[in-house]
Amino acid sequence: MFQKINRQELPELMNLLNRVFDEHEIRTDEDIIRYYERGRMKAYGYRVKGKLTAGALGYETDDFFLVENLAADPAVRGRGYGGMIMEGLKEEFPSLILEVEVPEDAVAKRRVHFYEKHGLELSDQPYVMPPLQEGNLPTPYCLMAYNYDVEPSTVQDIYTNVYRRDTTLEELQEQLDQGLLAI
Repeated sequence: MFQKINRQELPELMNLLNRVFDEHEIRTDEDIIRYYERGRMKAYGYRVKGKLTAGALGYETDDFFLVENLAADPAVRGRGYGGMIMEGLKEEFPSLILEVEVPEDAVAKRRVHFYEKHGLELSDQPYVMPPLQEGNLPTPYCLMAYNYDVEPSTVQDIYTNVYRRDTTLEELQEQLDQGLLAI
């Protein structure tokens, strides 16, 4: 069943995310807890027989919900639980945006296809994901959207209001051009 994750359940979701994502793709547990407790970050999960099988973290803005991380337990992948999280998020929020790896390899292309099956469209708007942990560097990513037109102002809104960064796409791109890649 799709549901909001409460504070007591948050460590279970963080454990799942830490097993699935690389360090540069996820915040520290301390940051997740702090943002959640301040009401900045929201968490959702899908449970089967009481066990968390899939989950998502993100931020609600005035215009959209930015999905920062979405994952299904590797032990049950392919059974539709990630899709159930996506469908639950679409019911919960009128518009979604999520960050995905640039679809250059088979795994990244498969992820983009998964989201396309759930009604999201790959944006051609340039995007660089700001570092999520101290010591990490910006990473070239893409945005996908459901029921939302991604424009340059959307990227700046994400940087300013979600990541609370006083930076621009151009500044992050310049860091990338200088060879400072997080991957």
